[in-house]
Amino acid sequence: MALFALGGSLLGACGSGSAGTVPKAPAGDPELVLGQSVFADHCARCHGSSGRGGAGPRLAGEEIDVDVVRSGRRGMPAFGSKLDDQQLEAAAAYVAAVL
Repeated sequence: MALFALGGSLLGACGSGSAGTVPKAPAGDPELVLGQSVFADHCARCHGSSGRGGAGPRLAGEEIDVDVVRSGRRGMPAFGSKLDDQQLEAAAAYVAAVL
């Protein structure tokens, strides 16, 4: 499991949807392919298509705390009711391996 600090009050306003084209996951890794899809649909709008930040903080090169993504914190909306554990873990794995 990975960790990162969240901050900023603009995160709640980001909503869902992608922002630009996210980096491709290796086609042979189903978890990373799922993570790419989750990241594009739920994370890229605030954190940037390459995870380098925007309205939300930088994720690229950082570790992701899945519990923060699940429950939300400091302006980041909770995704626990929208994403299951497999999707949350896949998104964290995608950020760690690809971004």
